[in-house]
Parts: sequence; C-alpha cells; structure tokens
Amino acid sequence: MFDVGKLHGLLGRVIVAPLLLIGLTGADPLSAPQRAETVGNQSPAIIAGRDAIVNYTGLTPEQVQDLTKATAAGTVGQLTDQIVDLSQRLGVTKNAVVNLLHILDQQEVPLERLPQKLIEIAEQYKKFQAQLAALNPQNPLARSLAEQAETEIKAGRFEQAHQLLRQVTQAQIAAAQQARELRQKAEAAEDEQLIQAAASSAAEGDLSMTELHYLQAADLFKEAGNLVPPADAYEDKRIDYLKREAGALYQQGDEFGDGNALHAAIERYHRLLERQPRPRAPLEWATTENDLGIALWSLGVREGGSALLEQAVAAFRDALQERTRERVPPQWAATQNNLGNALATLGVREAGSARLQQAVTAYREAQQVETRERVPLDWAMTQTNLGISLWMLGLRENSAARLEEAVAAYRGALEESTRERAPFQWAATEIALGNALVTLGEHESGSARLEEALAAFRNALQEFTRERRPLQWAITQFSVANVLATLSRREGDATRLEQAIAANRDALQELTRERAPVQWAAAQVGLGDRLSTLDGRDSGTARLEEAVAAYRAALQEQTREQAPLQWAGTQVSLGNALVMLGAHENSTARLEEAVAAYRTALQEQTRDRAPAQRAATEVSLGATLIPLGTREDGTARLEEAVALLRDALADLSREQAPVPWAAAQASLGNALAVLGARANSNARLEEAVVAYRAALQEQTRDRVPAQWAAIEISLGQTLAALGDRESGPARSERLGEAIASYRAALRDPIPAAVLMQKDDILNNIAQAQETLGFDDFNRGDFASSAQHFREAGDATAYRILWLHLASARTGGQDGKILLEKSAGLNPAEWPFPVIELFLGRRTPADTLAAASKPDDVCEAQFYLGQWHLLRSERAASIEALRTAEQICPKDFNEYAGAVAELKRLGP
Repeated sequence: MFDVGKLHGLLGRVIVAPLLLIGLTGADPLSAPQRAETVGNQSPAIIAGRDAIVNYTGLTPEQVQDLTKATAAGTVGQLTDQIVDLSQRLGVTKNAVVNLLHILDQQEVPLERLPQKLIEIAEQYKKFQAQLAALNPQNPLARSLAEQAETEIKAGRFEQAHQLLRQVTQAQIAAAQQARELRQKAEAAEDEQLIQAAASSAAEGDLSMTELHYLQAADLFKEAGNLVPPADAYEDKRIDYLKREAGALYQQGDEFGDGNALHAAIERYHRLLERQPRPRAPLEWATTENDLGIALWSLGVREGGSALLEQAVAAFRDALQERTRERVPPQWAATQNNLGNALATLGVREAGSARLQQAVTAYREAQQVETRERVPLDWAMTQTNLGISLWMLGLRENSAARLEEAVAAYRGALEESTRERAPFQWAATEIALGNALVTLGEHESGSARLEEALAAFRNALQEFTRERRPLQWAITQFSVANVLATLSRREGDATRLEQAIAANRDALQELTRERAPVQWAAAQVGLGDRLSTLDGRDSGTARLEEAVAAYRAALQEQTREQAPLQWAGTQVSLGNALVMLGAHENSTARLEEAVAAYRTALQEQTRDRAPAQRAATEVSLGATLIPLGTREDGTARLEEAVALLRDALADLSREQAPVPWAAAQASLGNALAVLGARANSNARLEEAVVAYRAALQEQTRDRVPAQWAAIEISLGQTLAALGDRESGPARSERLGEAIASYRAALRDPIPAAVLMQKDDILNNIAQAQETLGFDDFNRGDFASSAQHFREAGDATAYRILWLHLASARTGGQDGKILLEKSAGLNPAEWPFPVIELFLGRRTPADTLAAASKPDDVCEAQFYLGQWHLLRSERAASIEALRTAEQICPKDFNEYAGAVAELKRLGP
C-alpha cells in the first residue's frame, strides 16, 4: 500500500477491484514516493503505487533477501564483506545493518521492494539518531539579591542613607529587569524542550512506521502535535505531525481493513484543509484533497452506499484544479487514476453506464502521461483498472465485445506486472482477469473459460494469503467459490459444490458485517446460492432455509437505495430459493412469495439499465408462474408466463448468452405445453415442441446432462400428446419421436432426477408403444403391431391379448406364450375370460356369459370376431365385429379394431 505519512511526496496509483473495485494513491512517508500494493473488496483490488526510490544499496532484491535470511539464521559471518559495504553505502554501523535486515525478515515485504524498503528504514534510523543527539536540556539558575545596611541610618548619617537607599532601589529595579529576562529565557527554554520532546515522540513514531505498527505510530504523531507550543511560529510543525498522524491512520485502515482508522484519517484530513487552505499553499492543499479522496474512497468501498464515494470524487476533482497536467504531470495522472477508481466504484453500485464511461475516460487520460514505455508498472495498473471498468460495462450492456476488451487489457497488464516484479499487483490483475473470464464462461456452453478463471484465482492466492492480506484473501476465496459453483452446475459434480461452500464459509471468516459490510452481504448471497444448489440434490429443506436466511441477511445491507441493482439481484436469488422450498413443500404460498420477490426485482432491472439481468428474472418469474397456473383454473398465469419468456428471449441471443437463452426456451416449452393441453390446442403444442428442440441445441447431454434429460422427457410428453390427437402416419411419427425422447433420457448414465421418474417414463413408453400397436393392427401391419405390443410389456391383460392377436395374424399364434404371459392375471377379472377363450378353455357362449357389463359385452363381441377370424369362420367373424361396431363406444380400441377389420373383410 502507498504511505501517506508525510504527504509531501509525489502521488502513486491504484488498481480497481471488481464488485468493490479498488485502492488509491497517496503521498509517501519518505521524500521519495513509493509504489503501493493492493486493496479492494470482492475480486481484484485496486493497487495503489508511488514512484520508485533509487536503489543505491548496490544489491539486487535477491541479494538483499539472502542477507535477511542469513541474519535470521545467525550466519552473517560468511557475508561480512557485504555487510561492511552495505553499512558504508547506507551510512550506518555494521550492527545497525544487521538489525535493519532483521526487521525486514520479520515483515512480509515483496521481493522487488526489499532494496527500497531497506533504504527507507535506514533513513528512518539515521533520522532517529540525529534527533536523539540534538536533545541537550539546559536549566539556568536564578541569582540572589544582596541586602544593604541600616548602619548609616542608626548613625544618623541621613545623606549617606539617602544615597544608599537610592542604590538599593536601583539594585532592586535591576534585579527585576534581570528576573524578567530570566523568565523570557525560561519560556524560550520551555518551548525548546517541548519542541525537542515532540521531535522525540515523532522519531519514535517513525520507528513504529518502520516496524509497520501504524496505530502506535499515529498515537505518537498525535502526541508530538500536542506537545508543540501553541504559538503561531510553530504552526508548520503542528501541520506536519497532523499529516503524519493522518497518513498512519490511513495505512492502518487500508492495509488491515480497519474502518475506525479510516474514519479517523478522514477527520484529520479535514482538519488539515482548515489549517492549510488553498490560497496559502495550493499544491499542498491539492495533495491533502487527493489523500482525503483516497481515504473516503477506501472507506466507501467497505461501507457501501454512494455518499462517501461522491465525496471522494469531489475531492479528486478539487485536487485536479491545482494538479494540472501542465504544472505537475505525474501527480495529475495519479489523481486521474484515483478519480477513475472512485467513478468505477460508483458505477458498480448505480444503474446505468454513465459513471463507468467516465471512469474509462479518466484512465485513458492518465495513460497519456504514464505510457507503457516510460512507466510500465504504472501503465499496467491503469490498464487493469481500465479493464475492470470495461468488464462492468460488458455486464451492464450484455456485451461480449466489452468483456473481450477487458480480458485483452488484463493480459496486456500481466506482461508488465509479473509476479517477480510486482507480486501483489500481479495477484490483483489475476483476480480481475478471473472475473472477466467467469463472466464470459457463464455465457458460453463449455467450461474452458471457467477453468482458466479458477486457475487465475488460485494464482492470486499464492500472494494474497490470509496472514498478509486477510481481506483480499477472503475476497479471492469468494471468487473461487463462485467459479467452483458454476463448474459444479455445468458438470453435475457435487464435490465441486461442497468445495464452493467451504470456500464461501472461509471467506466469511474475514468478511464480517462490522469490518466489510458490502463484501459480507455479497458473500452471504453467494453462500445462499451455493446452499440452494446443494439442497436441490437432497430431499430436505434445511439447506434451503439457511439459504433464505442468508439472502434476507444480505438485504439488510444491500438496500434498494444504496445499491439498487445488487438489491434486485438478491431479491431474485431469494425468489429462486423460495421456489425450491415451494417445490419441496408443495406450497403455493412459497411460490407466491417468490413471484413477489421477482416482481420487486424487475422494478429496478429495467431494459435500459440492466437488460441481461431483466431477461434472466423474467425467465425465473415466467417459470414460477407455470406451476401456479397449472394449479389454478383458467389460463391467465400461463399466458403471462409465455409473454414474460418471449419478452426475455427478445434480449437473449443464442450467440451471446447460450445458457440463459436455452433455459428460457425450455421454460417457454413448459408453459406452451400446459396451455396446449388445457386449451386443447395443437398449435400451442407444436410451439412447445419447437421451444424444447431449440433448448436442446445448447443444453446437450455432454454439457448439462440433468437439464438435457428433463427437456427430453418434456419433449416426449408433448409429442405423445400431439400423437394422441392425430391419426395415421402423423400419429405414428409423433409417437415414435416421443419414444425416442423418452429412451434418450433413460440412457446410461441416468441422472439422479431421472432415476426418480424412471417408472413413469417407462410407463409413458409402454403407452406410446401400445397406441402404435393398435394403429399398426388397424392398418393391417400385424408384424409391426406385434413388435410394439411386445415392447409395451405385459403390464395389462389387454396388451397380452393384442400381442397374441397380432402375432397370430402373422402366423405366430402360440398358446404356450399366451398361457405363460397370462399366468399372473386374476381369473375372476375381465378380460381373463377372453384369454381363456383363446386358450380353448371357454366357448364363445361362455365368454359372452362372463361379460357382466355393457363395455365388457362390447369387447367380447370384438374378440369373438377375432376368434372366428383366426378359425377362418368369416361369416361368424363379420357378425360379431358388426355387433361390436354397433355397441362399442367410439373411443374404445375394440371399436376402431372392429371398423378396420370389417373394412378388410369387405361386404
């Protein structure tokens, strides 16, 4: 992180963090500015940095690292020559060098900064020595006054007494004058002692800064300021100590996520602006405005809302009034970058794209001065920040082109900010790259982008450890959880999902509501998403109840006023969990709650502000209205669902968003299928078939096996419904397609959800085979009919009978098979007497006598006709078949069979 200790160095820079975006730049505690590291919330952090300190140690970072390790191991004897040379270059003793190297070893300092950090703490050490040497207390003693004589008066020598008394008076006046002079000297000495005491306290503060003990340093700088005498002559010293106190507080807040420290830093910067107004010192005033903006931005990122971020934008714009490109180009560029960060963070939290566009402009302005050739690392940081804003614009505009621009920007940045040169900056950029790849991957069918994103996040965790950067570590863990959850959904892999939940819970150990409320809320939403997905794989509701609680907790921070689009997104997630609870509990009330949540979200997710999110919510709302509409009379809910889903498809293209597009098509098919069945509309059923087949183009078995199987089953049911309403070849074609869809869903490996429906699906296949068997029998294709009845199975006596009849017509009549297949039937139930007729156990008269109901008599006449026909008794067959034609209901298979048979037999 960049330091804002003395605030008189040149500015640094920052890298924006997606979702929160960011960390800014400020002044350095040394006269030479330095590069800052990473800060942020929810993904890549913004990296703040400063100009580099000239390395006059004569050592490479690796050599300094070797020396620090040697001091830790107690083996510096082998490196005596290097220690001596280094002491001469630094201007300190050999023992001091060893102590300074030991301090470096105890702190987490990036490799590339070791030489600069060594120089920094050596300078602090020398300053400390000089200040101690200057402490030389002086305490002058007062002189006594002599008293003189009464002798002359006693002797009566009055004239001499007058002279002596005058001398006494003059002596007393002289003594008073001398006392006044002594008092003035004492006051000056007192002031000098206080100034020296303040310097001593500040020196100790510098030592604490060297040790990275920022709160201790802030207290010492505050003590120093309080020790300075109140005279106007010492105002510059008071201002200096106040700046150093503010800088230490900022670094504590920025590096350790301490919100109280940031609040305190902001208060100190406001006091500085009052003491150092613009007319008196314009550039110093501008520096303070810049550092105030940084602190406001850092706190605003953590606390949410827009007020602090708006103040940060105003502070940066104020600073740019004095920090012009012509006057101080490096500082102008750094403040432009900081302004971009604040605008980008506001852009994330607000609807629309205006702020994000302004951020892009600010970053590109900064790059006019900080080119890749002149300052490659600064250029890389701004390039990363630019990429983050392009990424957010891609999300808002549903633009794959913007997302690809963002990826290109990150990859360019990584060419300069390598892990060896700038490890934290490299890690932050890896996170930013991972986020963009996740967004692209979520809109693509394959998993390659998601796997690449996961690798990027895990790369970043090599530098963002929990010990070094707890908040960044937690944010990155949350990103890992997100991508693992998406991969689990794609692959149907429960292990990935459990890993995602574990990573999410790890993140929440550091992302507390008190410490980072915005990130905490986002992590609560993520945990809810994970739990909702996992709970869908078992039969209980505990996980879903926990998910609902997580979403509702998040909404305590993600308010509509502070973050309208995030609030809307969490409302959608809450709705999704309620839908699943409603399915588990068979509860209309839960579904109604979900519908309310979706409708609430759509109030903010307008087509002009968030078209992609709106489309996704319309799909969810439409899908939820379908079961509600199915449970109600009428078609109003179902028609609304169709309208919503078609409206969503107007904003979703297969090319740009294949996954949500396919989900919308599948839900549209469901709504149309129910409407078609309810309204007896073949046209609606045909539309449903088209929608299902469209969905299957993207939701393939390889990509999403469970979803693919579910759509195949729905397609089969719709084709079967169409087949039942048609006749002739069209009917056979539809039923054949339905059977193919059912069988596809049952191919190994069968998804778990399909296994639960396996018996129903097999029954649907048997029903379709039976219908095809009847149709082929009536057309005279007895071989095909027999095959269909054979595949339909032996679940009913009628299938056994018709299989026997069809087989007999092809010359395959076999009483043994009929006997075997009917062995498990109840002889007391109809139509077992008919089976006995074909087995030779009953006569036609006995069979008719066993038919106790009119429907049984109808069927008996048809089967008697078939019995006579197989015995070549044409006249008797025709008589029985005509009777069946006359008395059978027209929706009976026996009626259709009698009509077809009579047509074949002729007059």
